[in-house]
Amino acid sequence: MDVLYGHTEAVRTVFLLASAKLIFTSGYDSIVRMWNMEDGLSIASSRPLGCTIRAVAADTRLLVAGGTDGFIQCWRAVEALPHFFELRGSQNQNTEFRLWEHEGPITSLSLDISRIYSGSWDMTVRLWDRYSLKCINVLRHGDWVWGLVPHDTTVASTSGSDVYVWDTSSGTLLTFIPDAHVGNTYSLARSHSGDFLFTGGEDGAVHMYEIINYCNETIAVQVATWIPHSGPVHSLAFEFPVARFSF
Repeated sequence: MDVLYGHTEAVRTVFLLASAKLIFTSGYDSIVRMWNMEDGLSIASSRPLGCTIRAVAADTRLLVAGGTDGFIQCWRAVEALPHFFELRGSQNQNTEFRLWEHEGPITSLSLDISRIYSGSWDMTVRLWDRYSLKCINVLRHGDWVWGLVPHDTTVASTSGSDVYVWDTSSGTLLTFIPDAHVGNTYSLARSHSGDFLFTGGEDGAVHMYEIINYCNETIAVQVATWIPHSGPVHSLAFEFPVARFSF
């Protein structure tokens, strides 16, 4: 097991870009670091961004990091770079820029082919067009947003102890799971097909829900529960393909 050394304060977020064999980390020192997944060596680091970074997401075209000051720091990939992103800073505003609209700390980020998804303690999930960089929808919740995971034309999110599943085109709430956990529901993961949703919470439990579309309605049915931890579950992740289950 490798240990990655470089941050000077606690790490709050880790993102694995497996297709490029890269790891991105950040936290209280406000610096985003990029690591080689195979040898564990640091490749590059950003300048200090001025606040705690709680969320990072990336693909081979875009890297985003969310701060407690409510901004989303963005880096577009530079074609000539073998590791895609010029983290140290660029004079080109088309390569490095910030998105502002949230009114609270960013807690979660995700990307798909056309959108950026951001969740915040301002009780919203915002959907951004990744080409125009405009906010195209705001999904309002009843409490702080802790996690989100998009799939196809939907996005699931956690707010307080509750779980929401939204239609991303219309902003319509498709299904709602009240009090999924005792305390906050901190983390989400979704199967590759989108049919199964996993939640982790303050109570140390992991729940598995089947998302069923029936007669033009979407329902979530709890099908399994594990309690593997004695403390809160702050993160969940899937590795594809999953050998033991057929999703």
